[in-house]
Amino acid sequence: NWKRKGGKFLNENIVDLGDRMKNSNSNSNFNLNNQNGNNVANVGGGNTTINVDEIKRLTLRATPNSPIVNARNSGSSNANDGKERKQSSSVSSGNKTTIQHQQSSPALITGNHTFVIPPLRKTSPPVASKASTITIPIGEKEGTGVPKLNKPNSSETKPPEARQTLQKTQTSPNLPTEKKLTELEYRQKIIQEILDTENAYVKHLNVLIEKYMKPLKEEGKFAKEPISDVFANVEDIYNINSIFLSRLKERIESSDAKEVILGDIFLQEGAHFKPHYIKYTELYQNAQHSLSTCEKSASFQTWTGQALEGAGETIRSLQIKPVQRITRYVLLLTDLIKRTPESHPDYSNLKSSLEKMTSTAQVVNEAIKAGENRQKILDIQSSFLGKMQLLEPHRLFIREGALSKVCRKSTKSRWFFLFNDLLIHASLTSINKYTSHQIWKLSDIRTEDFIHKDSSECAFQLVTTTKSFVVYAANKAEKIEWLKDINQASDELAKKMATFGQLQNESKIS
Repeated sequence: NWKRKGGKFLNENIVDLGDRMKNSNSNSNFNLNNQNGNNVANVGGGNTTINVDEIKRLTLRATPNSPIVNARNSGSSNANDGKERKQSSSVSSGNKTTIQHQQSSPALITGNHTFVIPPLRKTSPPVASKASTITIPIGEKEGTGVPKLNKPNSSETKPPEARQTLQKTQTSPNLPTEKKLTELEYRQKIIQEILDTENAYVKHLNVLIEKYMKPLKEEGKFAKEPISDVFANVEDIYNINSIFLSRLKERIESSDAKEVILGDIFLQEGAHFKPHYIKYTELYQNAQHSLSTCEKSASFQTWTGQALEGAGETIRSLQIKPVQRITRYVLLLTDLIKRTPESHPDYSNLKSSLEKMTSTAQVVNEAIKAGENRQKILDIQSSFLGKMQLLEPHRLFIREGALSKVCRKSTKSRWFFLFNDLLIHASLTSINKYTSHQIWKLSDIRTEDFIHKDSSECAFQLVTTTKSFVVYAANKAEKIEWLKDINQASDELAKKMATFGQLQNESKIS
């Protein structure tokens, strides 16, 4: 079954063993024959037989883009026949013969020899890019030269010097490294960041005032719009931060880099931040709501669109910057303290400044939550038909949602609003306004789970002083959330009422 083609021995284009090559010590020959119907290749001098059928059963893959296969031979390379090679070319130099093929082929290594094995016909190349080789040891006893599948290691075929160079290159790549800053340099960098961010912040406040607030107030056609509410007390914020910025610039520019002291400035000017920033954050939600009201006007949208070209940022994106600034001060001061030694003259004032700024940030965050709650209650209040007074200083919104109420003849969808002291039962009208059916004080209501009394897992009962009824949530998880929120709000209200009653009794006794 063996055919010769282009100076190669081929068996149905499956195995290409290349040229016969001589071994310098044993003049070993490579003979191809057929023994008892088995295709084999004998390697002379090594008493090793390569079973071609065994090789066919092994899946070998060559490394992509590796068209060069080297075969070492101390003697000369002779072709088995005199025909010219059409598919491959060989270049001999000294004791090395290089056989170059037009496409990648797997390699069969026997001792110091490498055989090229073309890929199986009708076999697609694999996705994986890693290669494997078969090593057949020469000189062992017959039957012991079993092919072993080894992972390729390109460094094994290299001389020790090249191997060391390769290992050094792989473990210690020559990559550019960033210079590590000293503690003093890092401190200077933070101080510069404080100055740069403050300068940018004050500029943004100035844009909000000069590009939007003042021109809008001067425009007579927007007199009916709540323009003043949109900007709250931003002018007060701008004034105190402008003074703060000028003091920072003066101190940093006039001080030696090692001795820059900012703690006293934060202590003195930061004391003015708290009342103005708390007021701004309390009004922030209302400012957002007022802006949304103004944006319903087509002429307002046209005007602000034209103003944006000169301002660079929208009103809404500038509105939120004072809300975020106090938290930024806390982060900058924390970082500056980490890079300031305890022996530094600024360390004590910086620590005090951080404590006061952190306290201001907490109050500001509480004011933000209170403002969001206040605006939510106002939105609910305006969504009802007629006059509905819900806004109270102590009242907190908890949740709202649909529950199906079981009536005498049918089950109807209703909308419920839960506050920390009220539960409102309402329904939505055709004009997208709510009408109230019942308002209960939370102290007059309790819940009962129907899980053992009803086949549905989504039902629970609301028991009041006047009536009781069953409602269904959309699913079991939502029912659990409603029960948890109602019961928790009722418990907290009962505790507050008990404390308030105790205080009243104590005041009467005194």
